[in-house]
Amino acid sequence: MKFQENNADTYPSIQEPIIYFLLDKEEVVYVGQSKFGMGRPYQHKDKIFDKISVLKCSEKDLDALETEYIEKYKPKYNKKIGNTHYSLARTKRIIKENTNIHDFNIYDLNKILKKLDISTYEFKGTDYITSLDFDRIFSFVKKTSDGIFERNIWKKKVFN
Repeated sequence: MKFQENNADTYPSIQEPIIYFLLDKEEVVYVGQSKFGMGRPYQHKDKIFDKISVLKCSEKDLDALETEYIEKYKPKYNKKIGNTHYSLARTKRIIKENTNIHDFNIYDLNKILKKLDISTYEFKGTDYITSLDFDRIFSFVKKTSDGIFERNIWKKKVFN
């Protein structure tokens, strides 16, 4: 799909969060995110593109915007992971930001994966889960953390 974002190409400062688009002849071939500006887009040596466009955004909006643009453009290089898979780091971050358990960590997530019998798979050195498994995990944490603000109390309730 041809690139359509009107407010793109406003270049961020070095440490500013962005959504970036790799383009080949104005066709979006990859959508990515970076918390630290333009360093990440130039690391895609395995992809064919002739232009980079960026959108500044807040760090908390990175995941949602990246998913939105992947759904919109369906870029050829995003298909392996796309918007239907979540890295464990992304899963942890979403849970921390959207539940009462603000100190939720990767160890908690691994215990939940085991408890719910969810398998991960590796892609380019990163572990991922499907969106269906993400939904199961997120629902589980929301349900079990309701009204609990301390991780240790939540852990005793869930894992003991």
